[in-house]
Amino acid sequence: MKKIYLLAALAFGTLLNANSQTVVFSSSLESWAGSPAEPTDMSGSKTNFATDSIIQVTGSSMYGSNAARLKNTTTTHKRFTTQPMTVVNGTTYEIKFWVKGQGEIRTGMFDGRATGFGYATYGSYITVNSSSWTMYSQNVTCANDTTDGEFILSVRSTVGSDHMMVDSIAIVELSSTPVNATIYQIQYTTSTPANSPYNGMNVNTGGIVTGYYSNGYFVQSGTGAWNGVMVYDTVNSPVSGDSITFTAMVEEYFSNTRLTSVTGYSLVSAGNTVPNPEVITTTQGNTEDYEGCLVKATAPCSDDNAGFGMWTIYSAPDSLKIDNLMYSFTPTVGLTYEVIGCIEYSFSEFKLN
Repeated sequence: MKKIYLLAALAFGTLLNANSQTVVFSSSLESWAGSPAEPTDMSGSKTNFATDSIIQVTGSSMYGSNAARLKNTTTTHKRFTTQPMTVVNGTTYEIKFWVKGQGEIRTGMFDGRATGFGYATYGSYITVNSSSWTMYSQNVTCANDTTDGEFILSVRSTVGSDHMMVDSIAIVELSSTPVNATIYQIQYTTSTPANSPYNGMNVNTGGIVTGYYSNGYFVQSGTGAWNGVMVYDTVNSPVSGDSITFTAMVEEYFSNTRLTSVTGYSLVSAGNTVPNPEVITTTQGNTEDYEGCLVKATAPCSDDNAGFGMWTIYSAPDSLKIDNLMYSFTPTVGLTYEVIGCIEYSFSEFKLN
């Protein structure tokens, strides 16, 4: 058993990226007590699962010996929370957890804030439909100093024999002081899932605008893989060729790395040469390496109506969706097109905008 717990401890270390400041909570749900049994470091006062819907499972865990099966077959969410702890106003916390089964899960927190009956806005629901353990993470920002803060796993619509299995929860306090980071440093990762190592952090960065859309733009520094990023910004309106610097928070928005909450925006110069698009295959267009980058793909149109204004090009062995985020176009099936644009990940697939 010592070896198992050592591996669990090492695994928790991989959950906590090097840029995190403080681990405020970690649990592999090993300690259970009561009748019916509940995990001793969870099931805080804001938990509203029925006690018989929090089930100890032994021998099917991610780490250690135990996991929790959460059962809520209704479409109204139920909360599974930590025990009360100290949380700090203005601090952003990253909640990481492993799940498998079938259902929907999201995160939140209770900190007694003046709005929302004391609850933070919940993250977006993550749809889980897998018999394999998968790690997810979401961020939440505290809005009130309290010693009675509780972090929340919100669950609904569970089905199947496993319902929603949860194990190995880790919560870290992220840095609020901006750090200097290039776009390459923000994007490059070898992790699974491929989250930015700066996820949840504020960064000072910048580059050349390669494209823009109604709610933001794409920025690139240099050429090649990992050198571009999407920026969500409804305040500033740069155009292609603008050289800009700014401060923003790195966010994994439905697994698409993007920058948001832009401050300190500065136009360094206008009319610069846009970096040459990286020539890629349709296969490369479906990889994390070119997310946010300006690319060029050439292939015949295989579907002129892939839904929601999209169309598809195909070159064996893969197809690549062409989206209309920045430009709408009606292609002809069978004709070959040279498409230049920026890669984005949305609705569980990569797209060339």
